[in-house]
Amino acid sequence: MCAIRNGRWIAVVSMVMALALTGACAALRKNKNTRETLSAAVEGFNTALRWGDYKVASTFVAPDLQEQFWRQSDIMEGRIRLTEYDIRYITWTENESTSPVIIRFRYYTTNDPSLQTETVRQVWRYNEQAQGWQVIKSGLDVLMPR
Repeated sequence: MCAIRNGRWIAVVSMVMALALTGACAALRKNKNTRETLSAAVEGFNTALRWGDYKVASTFVAPDLQEQFWRQSDIMEGRIRLTEYDIRYITWTENESTSPVIIRFRYYTTNDPSLQTETVRQVWRYNEQAQGWQVIKSGLDVLMPR
């Protein structure tokens, strides 16, 4: 009789352990495709741009756009100063992998210190493999000197 109880006990403990591990794994795999993670990524990228920290900003850029981003940042460095940015609107839909973001930049160029304003559209994509949001259209092209 004791052997049967011990066998049941082991089975119950094993079942509880299996359920606990399954729940822990599910929590670790939790999808980070949320409005909050998108907002944090948009804020992080644009704050880094604002302070001219292009290395940090580049961590938010999709791998296939890195070369273009670095070309633009080389042009911006020393020539364009972002004084502020205002995130106007973030479009986020639960089952979509891309989200447009409207941002207003205030900036000046070093050869013309008059303050300018541009409203740009950034496009962000959720990368399942990287488990994070990446900018696939920065909107920086409108800030480039002509």
